[in-house]
Amino acid sequence: MIDKTITEIPFVVIPAALEEIVGEPDKGTRMFRQYGTDRECTLWFELLHQIDRQFVSPGGVSMFAGASRAAVHKRLREGRLTAFCFHITRQTQNWFGRVQQVVKKEPYVYIPVSECKAWGQLLERRANEIIWRNGGKVSPEMQKLFESEVEGEKPDWDGWFLNLKKSVKDREKSEKKLRESWRELRTADELERLEESASEGDEGAIEEVERNKKARKQKRGQASEES
Repeated sequence: MIDKTITEIPFVVIPAALEEIVGEPDKGTRMFRQYGTDRECTLWFELLHQIDRQFVSPGGVSMFAGASRAAVHKRLREGRLTAFCFHITRQTQNWFGRVQQVVKKEPYVYIPVSECKAWGQLLERRANEIIWRNGGKVSPEMQKLFESEVEGEKPDWDGWFLNLKKSVKDREKSEKKLRESWRELRTADELERLEESASEGDEGAIEEVERNKKARKQKRGQASEES
């Protein structure tokens, strides 16, 4: 069997500001799911690059880890590999102002390249360990045993679980959080630009910053009263 102590990899860290944007993970996994329009998917993907520099689909993991798609599916289901999934719930208008009727059924799935590379290094280390223990000779039976350990006794080549969706209520709740987070991020960016202008002596920006501070203070007060 594979030694668990040498099969774990460092996971990417999700900033607190992006937690509601990436969505909640499936139980027992690191598969984060989000829902929204095709345009929201574009923004979601751009923000993912604050988590890792590069991403690949499940089929692209083999470029960095040398693992089969079945091995990727197994590791995802075990919660030992991160994936970000986005389900398109509605299409927006195309270039000619018409709403596209066909909605993509399968989610977009992206896996951090940094985790793929780390996993590839572990697999290579494990293979070298097997070669060393057997004096440089590895029989076909040993190779099959290694593959079964990585892919599972019954390899899942389809990855049917990738298409699973949450309940309608949970999807709507997730979409709502997504849009609220977008507004907060945009507001934060606008405030940062205003504060930069205010620091340069722009009187209009100074007044706007003060108004925003008062508004945020009142909002926090209302929230504490409601709680």
